[in-house]
Amino acid sequence: MLSDILKKHSNELLRPLGVFMGRIGIRPNNLTFLGLALTMAAAWQLHAAAILPGVGLLLLAGLADGGDGLLARSAGQTSVRGGFLDALTDRYSDSLLFGALLLGGWLAPLPPGIPGEAWALAALIGALLTSYARAAAERLGVSQQAVGLVERPERIILLALGLAGGKLAGDPALWATGTLALLALLGNLTVAQRLVHFWRNASEV
Repeated sequence: MLSDILKKHSNELLRPLGVFMGRIGIRPNNLTFLGLALTMAAAWQLHAAAILPGVGLLLLAGLADGGDGLLARSAGQTSVRGGFLDALTDRYSDSLLFGALLLGGWLAPLPPGIPGEAWALAALIGALLTSYARAAAERLGVSQQAVGLVERPERIILLALGLAGGKLAGDPALWATGTLALLALLGNLTVAQRLVHFWRNASEV
């Protein structure tokens, strides 16, 4: 999974930055709330079909979202409360992003006439259940580490690429809907993968 690869290398390459931020008083929760605020701004722009500003804010939000965990690990500031807060704000961020696209009214239908809003809703469901499937399985003792195709970092990257690509190609509505359809399929496939993984390993716990 791309997010696991990025996390592994970022821990080593960016550890000095995390230590520095910790020394100057920046706390992981500061970055968590910054990421949520940037996501709210990105959602507002995307709702209004302001694609490139929305993508820029989305990428900044992704950096802040990844930075809170990096800072926590590098500066020795990990905590149960911080992990819970990070997971909770991530779900709000997913809901804001896909909700903004769902309610924006500018998405195009895909053959055979499935509305773009339906794909946005399906992508949101996949995003939320991807997280829930992991939490539920691990609460019952089955690890979901590195199980599934996409998590939040992959969703942000794919969404940003699809939206920016559509703007540059001159057909942002069609590209946005196509990207949401891809995220819907990958997200719900990830849920299915985690279900299968849990089902195969639950009897061993």
